[in-house]
Amino acid sequence: MLDEAIIVFCANFGFIFLKAWQQRNVAFMHYVWVLPTSFFMAIAEIYVVAAVAVQAYEAGSFLSMWPLVLAVALGGGLGCLCSMYLHHRYLR
Repeated sequence: MLDEAIIVFCANFGFIFLKAWQQRNVAFMHYVWVLPTSFFMAIAEIYVVAAVAVQAYEAGSFLSMWPLVLAVALGGGLGCLCSMYLHHRYLR
């Protein structure tokens, strides 16, 4: 379960990073980045949803999924913060 949680952390970090990046692209009119970012967002989102669904099916109870919940929460928050910082630093 811990290995899957680490992989989901990385995937959700990437997904939320891209989601925040896309929001900044729209806000600052960076048209060139919109389609490629959407493509990679779709890949990451489908992976995260599928991985969580598989783990939920195999877990049996919600309480045994706490590593996955923590991984999704931390991955999303850190991905968003990282995206905001890098977008501001490199694409003003």
